[in-house]
Amino acid sequence: MTETLTFLVKQLVDNKDAVKVEETADNDGIFAHVYVAKDDIGKVVGKNGKIAAAIRTVTRAIGNHNHVRFSVKFDAIEE
Repeated sequence: MTETLTFLVKQLVDNKDAVKVEETADNDGIFAHVYVAKDDIGKVVGKNGKIAAAIRTVTRAIGNHNHVRFSVKFDAIEE
């Protein structure tokens, strides 16, 4: 799942080297925290959060297919 999420985010940003995905799992499911460069956060979130919502929809669908709850949070790396 992390590979898919990383691939999706890297397609959107200019600074591909700054993309970092941290994944944690617990009884509630899997939580992914996506970090991108400060200049790229707008590209990942999109206007009114539509791109972030689309990424969450795709990852949630993959999680549902695997019977796992999957959540994603986006954040900028402070430089």
